[in-house]
Amino acid sequence: MLGRRLLFVGLLCWCSSAWALEGTGYGQWQLIGSPGVWKNVHLIAGFDGALYSISQRGTLYRVETSGRASQLGRSGAWLGSAHLVAAKSRLYCISSVGSLFQISNLGVAGQLGDPGAWRGTLRAVYLEGALYTIDARGNLFETDATGIGKQVGQPGEWFGTRLLFALDGALYTIDGVGTLFRTEKNGLGKQIGLAGTWKEAVSAIVVGERALIVQRDGSLFAVEPSGKYQQVGLSGEWKGIRLATGLGGNLYTISDTGNLFVTHLKRGKAN
Repeated sequence: MLGRRLLFVGLLCWCSSAWALEGTGYGQWQLIGSPGVWKNVHLIAGFDGALYSISQRGTLYRVETSGRASQLGRSGAWLGSAHLVAAKSRLYCISSVGSLFQISNLGVAGQLGDPGAWRGTLRAVYLEGALYTIDARGNLFETDATGIGKQVGQPGEWFGTRLLFALDGALYTIDGVGTLFRTEKNGLGKQIGLAGTWKEAVSAIVVGERALIVQRDGSLFAVEPSGKYQQVGLSGEWKGIRLATGLGGNLYTISDTGNLFVTHLKRGKAN
């Protein structure tokens, strides 16, 4: 089994302006702020009813859905951050040198575990009280809220992981050839759907009870835990998406040109 990767985004600031509604029906999207404002984003995560972001210069922000943004902590405090993951009561941040930090909704931070213990982390996601990470050697680790970690499954079992996300109480991964797998927290897994179904997938974000997968051509699909899926919006509408996260049942994306969009999603069974 190989797999998977989750994209995390960064937001420098959020400018409030008129929202222009585009698209039709399921998957309507809106442009937020002025075009190009978000070119310098680095990491972002939806948490505590807001977007938390780290700019390329390492500054942390909390951005309300109303558009009001506030800086948390000193400028540049998070320079060198590599991953930003939202949990129920905190954010997790892994630095480029492999140190793990927890961050409160007010921006108060504390280090967990030994410095550099998460060096080589390529993918990271939160699932039911624990942080799960995959390193460059394909090893999967589970880390609890105190920073104590343990290896899950066999060494190298997740080598080649492209996309990783948490859904329905399990880990989901997409491997190098585009095959989707479901892995339980004990490391036992199974293939979901046909091999290679998601060979064109470039990002996967969980919103509510579904995963949203963006294809290389910019098409967006909503995927249920069973593997059933349906297309959202029109083919190619999400082409050029660089970063993405979920918040409040909606999908937030940032394009290569620095535009921020929110996609409104409605409930309904996939085909």
